[in-house]
Amino acid sequence: MIKKTEVRAPMALHDKSPANKTGDRVAVVEPDQLNNSLAYVVRRTGVRCDATFIRHQQGEISPARFCALSAVAANPGINQSALGVLLGIANPSVVKVVDDLAQLGLVERTAGLDRRSSALYLTPAGDEKLRRYSEALEQCEREIAEALTLDERTQLLALLRKVALGGGDA
Repeated sequence: MIKKTEVRAPMALHDKSPANKTGDRVAVVEPDQLNNSLAYVVRRTGVRCDATFIRHQQGEISPARFCALSAVAANPGINQSALGVLLGIANPSVVKVVDDLAQLGLVERTAGLDRRSSALYLTPAGDEKLRRYSEALEQCEREIAEALTLDERTQLLALLRKVALGGGDA
């Protein structure tokens, strides 16, 4: 069965085509293999969440940088390698994220054997920005989950954690 749905363009975060700038509603057909695909629906959800997050943060920080900033705050002294493992991102990507946060004055590195072994800490500016970003995240979360009851949101989080951990404890 093919499900017709309406979506509001733009759907992609980086698609700058004129057709997507209008915000017009367009009719699309989602094939069952996509509409019934957990991976596809999670990906579409991720795109919506990222776009909503960026709008609430007024484009000031990306979701990846916010996650890294939050992880450093929760784990003072964490090194870049451990941060990459925690966030599930490759070393070159974590280096770029930390470089960006350091350049913004939000995190600082202490001397280590190399850049990956340096301990990471929030700066006072990073601590202040994280508080502000976290407040905007709460607004973002309310918007994203507006169609869910509190119980449904709790259940969805538990199920997604289970999927993300590959069936491990949620």
